[in-house]
Amino acid sequence: MPQTIKSRSGRTLVLPTQEEDVAITAAAMSDPDAMPYTDAEWKAVKPLLRRGAVLPRTGANLPLVLGPKRGREAS
Repeated sequence: MPQTIKSRSGRTLVLPTQEEDVAITAAAMSDPDAMPYTDAEWKAVKPLLRRGAVLPRTGANLPLVLGPKRGREAS
């Protein structure tokens, strides 16, 4: 039986077997245009923007706005 996990949205995801993972990794490593990040590159990765964070270039505070607040009528 395949190993599965459930996402927060409720979807069931089938994880690859060890053999499938080896094949996927080998295919990724053989593509010169899409080389995976090294461990050092992953350590250097930082999020560009966090919710409610101040942007360093503008100093503007940009909260994440997805739409009108619930319970309020549109004006």
